[in-house]
Amino acid sequence: MLKKLFGLNIEIKQSKNEAFNLDTLLLADFMNIPKHVKHIVEVGTGNGVLLFYINDISTAKITGLEIQTKRFLTAVANVKRNHLDSKISILNMDFKDFQDPKVDMIISNPPFFKMSTKGHVSEDNERLIARFEVHLTLEAFIKKSGELLKHGGLLTFIHRPERLDEIMMLCTKYGFGIKRMRPVYPKKDRPCNHVLIEAHKGGKLGGVKIESPLIIYDENNKFTNEMNKVYKGEVPCY
Repeated sequence: MLKKLFGLNIEIKQSKNEAFNLDTLLLADFMNIPKHVKHIVEVGTGNGVLLFYINDISTAKITGLEIQTKRFLTAVANVKRNHLDSKISILNMDFKDFQDPKVDMIISNPPFFKMSTKGHVSEDNERLIARFEVHLTLEAFIKKSGELLKHGGLLTFIHRPERLDEIMMLCTKYGFGIKRMRPVYPKKDRPCNHVLIEAHKGGKLGGVKIESPLIIYDENNKFTNEMNKVYKGEVPCY
């Protein structure tokens, strides 16, 4: 199925299992890419959607990592379809095995859930790998990011608020200081269900900026005005 990306003159092909979700758009809206950034790596690139949003606002070299071969092939095809294969590289590999001495920024929508989580675990292996820590735990993700990033490098990702204490502990353990956070609420009277995070390699503790909450739906189950702008690509990235 071919689909136009919101706010971009980009067309992608995706299957039901590969379809991007709101998390991708939330990351695209939240990410802050300074002009000095020369190399950006996305971990778990899926069908490549976030790479196109990164490319739209940055001249940096862009590398997407995808461990699942089927999704990797879709991402490669999408990059070629839009004639961006000279600017965007996709690698079919485990993030833990990736090596590059010059990484300025890492962006990711990593797996949220531990494999020990009780309840239903999707039997669809593609979705399981994308959502559960089958190949990449939270600690492995933050540790490897700390090994790759230069001093002052940025780590931007989305996760679940119930793991925020763990995220903060691991960021401190592996040399990151969290500098920006934005909570996301499904509705104004519902608990927070996502948190957007920007951490700096070598950043000192303290000085965290908590941005205004993003509320997805109004009382009529329609997108809020701000979410409509995010969904249509009208909210500018930094």
